[in-house]
Amino acid sequence: MNFFDGVIRNLDGEMIFEEGKIEGAKSAKSAAASTTSTDEPYVATGTVSLPGNGFKLPIPQHLRDMLAGKVGQHVVLGIRPEHFHLRPVESASPAIKMTLNVIEPLGNDMDLYMATRLNDHVVGRVEAESGLTIGQETTVFVDSRRIHFFEPGDTGMNLSLTNEPAHAI
Repeated sequence: MNFFDGVIRNLDGEMIFEEGKIEGAKSAKSAAASTTSTDEPYVATGTVSLPGNGFKLPIPQHLRDMLAGKVGQHVVLGIRPEHFHLRPVESASPAIKMTLNVIEPLGNDMDLYMATRLNDHVVGRVEAESGLTIGQETTVFVDSRRIHFFEPGDTGMNLSLTNEPAHAI
């Protein structure tokens, strides 16, 4: 899953996620655990500064009530590679501008390694299409029915699910 740090905001009467830049980033793991394998994902915590020149994504209607209490707070947006598309998948598919770094053909599909202004490591799996070039800025569409929001940190609870119990301390 691709993870984007940011903040839930109300902007011009609409609830949005704004990708931000983490200031004073540190691993959420304790210093004692920092000697473990470097193969584990790095989860940063810190203060999210805005504007960070990141993308803005409207919060889908079905998630607004669940996220209403998180306005102004640091959250993590999660998007699986297969939920990026080169064309809209629904009537109001949100779009994100990204730069293509690598294009990996896989037959009927292709993996796109992309970057936003604040995140260099974004992977999308889309239907194969010709005409894309490395270094090109392209618009990818997000299936907003399949995005997730998490609390920041190593064990961040999925805020998009109403049936996930709170994590034990």
